[in-house]
Amino acid sequence: MSNNTKEPPIIGANIYLGINYIIPGFSIEGVSINVQITNLTKEIRFYNKPFFKVSIPIERNADTFIMTNVVGEAIVFPRKMEYGEVVSEGYQLVPNNIGMFEKLLEKDIDATITAYVTTTLGEVYKSEPYPIKDIVRQGKYVK
Repeated sequence: MSNNTKEPPIIGANIYLGINYIIPGFSIEGVSINVQITNLTKEIRFYNKPFFKVSIPIERNADTFIMTNVVGEAIVFPRKMEYGEVVSEGYQLVPNNIGMFEKLLEKDIDATITAYVTTTLGEVYKSEPYPIKDIVRQGKYVK
């Protein structure tokens, strides 16, 4: 029984994709997509900038993109992360983003977006798929 007390080694990362409101004062001034990375690997890892993939192609076979409208101070990637460390970066949505997402919903009402993060060792981690219709619903707050 004492041999079973060791926990298996934890390797990996948690990637969380969500929506945040930008509220600098007393009103909503925008919406951002937020990616949170948690290093679950016992050793140090270097994580690359998140990228996004939609469940159906945007045009032709293109279904992957990065976002550049960073909210606040941008994280320098690749980012060195210790075990248990959490970093988060938000990307402000602009009207063109909402337009692109609306076109995807015209093709598939159940379209989703997923955030991916890789390490410099080639490991790939992804978030749970997020419904694009939930992002478009927030379009009224996009400036």
